[in-house]
Amino acid sequence: MPEQVKMKMKIQCPSCSSKLDVTELKPFTVFSCPRCGNEVTVPMRFQNYVLEEYLESNGGIHSYRALDEKLDREVCVVICEASDDHPWDQLERYLELVRKVASVSHSGLATVYSCGRYEAGVYVASQLLVKPVRDDVLADRMDWREAKPLLLSLAKALQKAAEAGVPH
Repeated sequence: MPEQVKMKMKIQCPSCSSKLDVTELKPFTVFSCPRCGNEVTVPMRFQNYVLEEYLESNGGIHSYRALDEKLDREVCVVICEASDDHPWDQLERYLELVRKVASVSHSGLATVYSCGRYEAGVYVASQLLVKPVRDDVLADRMDWREAKPLLLSLAKALQKAAEAGVPH
């Protein structure tokens, strides 16, 4: 996870709109609003994104639900720091692949908004998928009539990826 320089941070309680100074609290700390008692989560700033919710970690790769402050939209930000497990040359290849994926437009793929390097690693900002397609595919009660359009859509996406030179 990226190192953060201490900057003054104030947020609003989503329940009562009280201004809360959270400068001294660690990102993703959950606390009760002193005015209304509603639970509030401390966000973390990363470039022009406000990381609002920690989603998951897998092998040193961290995912967050975030707000893109420049465009006022919800995004998924994935951050990977350079390490022995993720050396810079591997991260550069990853960014190259992400840029190829960004050239593919398909309703079954998350849109890549931006990607790049930062001082400690790389990041990708993409469309936040509320319910990933894989959740539908793996559902116990899905029959062929429901699965067929998903599988056809996936096949089209893979074809477009192949045409764009994206290995899959």
